Amino acid sequence: MENRINSAKEYFEAFHDGKLEKVFTYFNDKGTIQYGTEQPAPAEIFFPNSAELISTFNFKTHAIYSSKNSGNIIIHFSFHPKSDPNDITEAIDIIEFDENDKITKILVIPNSKN
Repeated sequence: MENRINSAKEYFEAFHDGKLEKVFTYFNDKGTIQYGTEQPAPAEIFFPNSAELISTFNFKTHAIYSSKNSGNIIIHFSFHPKSDPNDITEAIDIIEFDENDKITKILVIPNSKN
């Protein structure tokens, strides 16, 4: 489990720093990302397509949780546009792994702002 926690932390740091080549090292060949209710996208497509948008945000990690039963890692974080630090969105990533501790799927669940 410790390997998965470390991989999740390192992936998240690389993602926030815009280091796409490093991000891809944490995924298996079929890894996907799903943001909210959007359709899942292959990681190899999602990250290049969203890199510019991601660079306009600041991120803060609040906590990392692990599930011994599922082997999944959950990261609780928040983000805001660099231009508006008061427009904060809270979210979690549910990260699933394969038997080789490579990421197979990330489901991003943002807190809805009603």
